[in-house]
Amino acid sequence: MAVRELFKEVFLRNKFVSSREKRIKDLKVMQSKLFAHGGKRKGFNYTNDDLNKMIDEEMQSCFQCMKNLLEVQNKVESLINTLREPRQRVVMYERYINLKSWDDIADEYEYADYISALALQNKALKNLTRNKQSSYVK
Repeated sequence: MAVRELFKEVFLRNKFVSSREKRIKDLKVMQSKLFAHGGKRKGFNYTNDDLNKMIDEEMQSCFQCMKNLLEVQNKVESLINTLREPRQRVVMYERYINLKSWDDIADEYEYADYISALALQNKALKNLTRNKQSSYVK
């Protein structure tokens, strides 16, 4: 996998984890509504056992998604650690390991705006690609 695609993969996997977490939350809300109505609710087609099974399945799926995300983040972290420029390392780490927004990174490190942080990211990606660091990615 190429360097840029690997970094994009972090966000794709994180979005998938977030969607699984939201689904679990929604199922638990449905379960609490069902419980509040004594296990019967008009227009509600699930039993408590159905919801428990769905929650368990979603939790297993979410766990696997988190595991996959961590595997990709470990590869990304290895690449980030090869960067020589400390500011590039910090920006990349905050963005792709801590999953912070560009605005949050700019504020925390007192950059003029998010574009400054984004410029450091672009330089880091160029350096990683130029240095053929993609050989670390399997």
